[in-house]
Amino acid sequence: MVVQSSEPSARRTTPLDEWHRQQGARLVDFAGWRLPLQYRGLLSEHRACRESSALFDVSHMRQLRVERRFLPQLRRLVPIDLESLESGQARYSFFPSVRGGVVDDLIVARSDMLRADADHDAESSDFLLVVNAARARADFDHLRSHGVDFTVGVAGEDLALLALQGPRAAALLACGLDKAASERLQSLRFMRLDFARVFGVACRVFRGGYTGEDGFELACRAADSPHLASALVEVGAEPAGLGARDSLRIEAGLCLYGNELDEDMSPIAAGLTWTLSPARLASGDFINAAQLERDITHGCARFLVGFKVDSRAPVRPPASIFTREGQEVGFISSGGFSPSLDKPIAMGYLDASCHEANLWLERRAKREPATRCPLPFLPHRYARSLRRA
Repeated sequence: MVVQSSEPSARRTTPLDEWHRQQGARLVDFAGWRLPLQYRGLLSEHRACRESSALFDVSHMRQLRVERRFLPQLRRLVPIDLESLESGQARYSFFPSVRGGVVDDLIVARSDMLRADADHDAESSDFLLVVNAARARADFDHLRSHGVDFTVGVAGEDLALLALQGPRAAALLACGLDKAASERLQSLRFMRLDFARVFGVACRVFRGGYTGEDGFELACRAADSPHLASALVEVGAEPAGLGARDSLRIEAGLCLYGNELDEDMSPIAAGLTWTLSPARLASGDFINAAQLERDITHGCARFLVGFKVDSRAPVRPPASIFTREGQEVGFISSGGFSPSLDKPIAMGYLDASCHEANLWLERRAKREPATRCPLPFLPHRYARSLRRA
């Protein structure tokens, strides 16, 4: 994750920009947006998410509505079974690149964009795509070049997007719901969507997130977002910034575009085989399907693994991976200090031919010993089954 000092006149702001200032946030530039890096401290915000609940502003993510009539064109761009998506259901996917990697990774859902009284009839619902801010222009061009038209937000109006994450997320959300909505959303499964008024604000509620914890992403109209954020903080959510968001997603072993994913690195090497529809892969009717099938069948030259660093010094990209004998066998894609494990961790691409567990990570011309380990570093705690949270 790369951030820079903000330049207020040159950066886009989210609807919560003034709210962040009132909360004492340190604002930085990220993907052309001015966003909070932290409020009261990365460690506090990280631990709040793991132990209680944290609130993130992710309004820089682009939310696109694609009408059902573009289904044939959209099918060519994503390797999931779009027809099998039920209204209110979402899946993680990606746009395959002709260069062998991905144009972007994204969430695809069937839903109306934002209506508290939404009709959940699958025949009337459209597709919702949530894409990365840093890749928005490339995504827009990619969709249009393949005949897919779309709108951003509701009738061209941007939506705010808040991520309420952590083991107490469901309980805090319930504080802003009436009885019927509370009962419905408490049993909402992971990667499912619904609609409700949260503290009086009409929201599209998605159970999911980017931390490895249970949680919800709440889309609402921009003007309503400061009230919604303040209400969630009032009942106990701790505001959290990009710093904690990055350390949380690394602990969860989740990919970040520009680090683990790009237009050249195979998504199979990144461990995303599980996202592919076997039927779609067999049909080969989407971009770069043949190459992805070859990568699955024959394997990739490198694959994504985790590392626990033996010293106290975090190792971040760009850094190379070496064997004890000094042979370079890969590179680090993400790294930092893990508050949950109380030690530095990293993710990186390792040569498939390397089977050594103990390796060396080069940081500023100094090599740090590290132990290879499976991903994720911490088990995910998503609400995968129907239950009261």
